[in-house]
Amino acid sequence: MRRVLDLVGIAWAPDARPLKTVLELKKIRDLIAHGKPEKLRAEVIHPLNTDAPYPTSALRDLVAPKRRLPW
Repeated sequence: MRRVLDLVGIAWAPDARPLKTVLELKKIRDLIAHGKPEKLRAEVIHPLNTDAPYPTSALRDLVAPKRRLPW
């Protein structure tokens, strides 16, 4: 990837676009293509007589981060 960036004249800056977007997409692709079983564990405090929310997976956190969800 560094070689391609050198050829097109873009500096290696992983915190700046467009490289930031490419690296985020690579993480998502790697989780899907090379997925491994994930044990979901979490301690949740919730009101009595309500269902506890499910813990989120690493893939869901990348695809739909909590800060982007409306709830």
